[in-house]
Amino acid sequence: MGRSRGGFSTKIHVSVDALDNPLRFRLTGGQRHDITQAEDLLVGLSSDYVIADRAYDADPLIDFIIEQGAIPVIPSHKRRKQPHEYDT
Repeated sequence: MGRSRGGFSTKIHVSVDALDNPLRFRLTGGQRHDITQAEDLLVGLSSDYVIADRAYDADPLIDFIIEQGAIPVIPSHKRRKQPHEYDT
């Protein structure tokens, strides 16, 4: 249990395959940011693409995904000065 603006809550972070079968999961307190669990969920998995939402738009994570041999499909955050390209 963690504390967030809405009170006590828990986040479930999950990596899934192309058929939405869960591969790994982590539980954190509601106040933790999503990206803090991303590398742990992805390390050692082989994939062609990693699809995530804007919350995961960070250069270190994108570099990590590329180093793992996958193509990141992550929209640029609205505040990013130089948006990167991705396959919509």
